[in-house]
Amino acid sequence: MNSHEDFIKYCQGLGESRVKSISGINSPEEWAEKWLNSVHEFPFDFAECWNMTVEYVVDNFEAELGFYIDILGFSINALDSAYAMVTGPNDDFHVSFVPRAPGMSSTPPEALKIEFMVKNIMTLVKELKARGIEFESEPGPYGGSDSSFYTGVYRTPHGIRISLWSIIEK
Repeated sequence: MNSHEDFIKYCQGLGESRVKSISGINSPEEWAEKWLNSVHEFPFDFAECWNMTVEYVVDNFEAELGFYIDILGFSINALDSAYAMVTGPNDDFHVSFVPRAPGMSSTPPEALKIEFMVKNIMTLVKELKARGIEFESEPGPYGGSDSSFYTGVYRTPHGIRISLWSIIEK
């Protein structure tokens, strides 16, 4: 590749082939039959202290920290006055944020969305509301009234969307 633009075009072609390959797949069996594995193996050999995080820049570091720790009950993986990395109780995912530095822009709230698949969305929403969280979108069926997937949305103090997902047996 001669340039970053060439690399982007190459990746786009690969992605277009992937999207085309799933057209018409209607079952897990068809997926297993038609899906082609990558020509490359996953190259990352993760370290012990954490595997992956998404980091964003906030205008109010303390509000975001209080929200994750004292409202949602996350644990701290790393913390100082200019960096926070929070994690769930099983240390199986991480979210990081930093305060906006002078001359730096904060992350636009719509730039990312955090999603959690939970066992009982209605019970969880009741608990989160009791902790003071207001829902932007109350839990309901995704894409129509007959869907078994329910989703609801609330936001962090910075405005990052957090979507909850659950499967409701009908």
